[in-house]
Amino acid sequence: MSGLPKGWAQVPLGKFAAKTKNLDPSKFPTEIFELYSVPSFSTGLPEVVPGSEIKSSKQIVLPGDVLLCKIVPHINRVWTVPSLKKHRQIASGEWIVYRDHGCEPHYLCYCLSEGSFREQFLSTVAGVGGSLMRARPSEVEKIQVPIPSLPEQRRIVAKLDNLTGSTARTREQLGRIPKLIQKYREAILAAAFTGELTREWRHIYPSSPIVRVTSKAPIDGRAADLETLPDTWAWTAFGNTSLVSGGLTKNSKREALPFKVPYLRVANVYANELRLDEISEIGCTPAELSKTRLQSGDLLIVEGNGSIDQIGRVAIWASEIEGCSHQNHIIRARMSAGFDPKYALFWLISPAGRHAIERVASSSSGLHTLSISKVSSLPFPICGMLEQQEIVRRIETAFAWLDRVAVEHANASRLLPRLDQAILAKAFRGELTTRIESTGHEKV
Repeated sequence: MSGLPKGWAQVPLGKFAAKTKNLDPSKFPTEIFELYSVPSFSTGLPEVVPGSEIKSSKQIVLPGDVLLCKIVPHINRVWTVPSLKKHRQIASGEWIVYRDHGCEPHYLCYCLSEGSFREQFLSTVAGVGGSLMRARPSEVEKIQVPIPSLPEQRRIVAKLDNLTGSTARTREQLGRIPKLIQKYREAILAAAFTGELTREWRHIYPSSPIVRVTSKAPIDGRAADLETLPDTWAWTAFGNTSLVSGGLTKNSKREALPFKVPYLRVANVYANELRLDEISEIGCTPAELSKTRLQSGDLLIVEGNGSIDQIGRVAIWASEIEGCSHQNHIIRARMSAGFDPKYALFWLISPAGRHAIERVASSSSGLHTLSISKVSSLPFPICGMLEQQEIVRRIETAFAWLDRVAVEHANASRLLPRLDQAILAKAFRGELTTRIESTGHEKV
């Protein structure tokens, strides 16, 4: 913060340090206090607490006091105490309190949020016993901050309020985008499996006939609330279109088997995503591997999870690892000829597919798990192979576009804090506002 404009001064932060008085709220058990603490910072409001519930002494703070958190990991927090409302205001000991009526409090608050100050501030952090880390107030007091005249401080605050208000509104709008992306994905999938996504396509291209299923296993009655399908579609049980099977059960006897193979665990399978950074090995016999060896296009379905919305997570195998098997808590579905594995994958992650999985996974005991028979009895909307492939193409095209939107959103979200810091740095170099020259005219 060197090279300050004329009329500005570098002032040690200790000039604004407040000599606070402590108060023991427990001595006023019936009185209500406004307590400024680290947990309440995230809400933007103080905690309103009876004195009987506050077990230690607190600092008395006044409207306009600037609070700077000195405790790691919350050390990036700065707060200006607003005007007194109904109750006495107190603050926990994790705050350093600054007070000076010759300085605009909001100017000081902005100043303590600026990047170069933060770097100096963090350099004062040290351990105070155990793992506790905190800034040393005596060292923080030595840090120099740029102080212009009071009118200039107020102009800077007004400008910063306007600019940071704009970025805050932008941040709020950006915060809505992930939910909108998720809703749009769900809408695409919902349209795909009611036939709406390819309605116009069916008028232009003759739909290939529905593949005849040789087995007539029934659909589970708990998931029988099915949508009406186009005339060229039909409902069937998932097991009529695929071979559904289990995997290897892990036990101590397998450690003695000389033949080891890589195998997938529940931790490797997520919704339309495989995470293969950590792959375990398991002992098995050649006959077991022959039965459980994964092939490209196999669907991997998570059998159970502590959370109902995680049961039935499904991903598709693309032969990423040679000779790989899977544990018994992952159910494998290998689609029959005439059924596209990606079509089946998108059905299982669609809103209607998820609804069916959750209904079938429920039990009278309150537990939620899947099994080979439950997966086999899931409802499955079938159509001709050409239409399946067109549905997959349209979903993948839409999802690729949404992925690009998500990347742009992430980039914008990363840039906003940098923009805020650039604005603050400019403000405290005197470059953000107009200044009144001796002639009485404003100069940009």
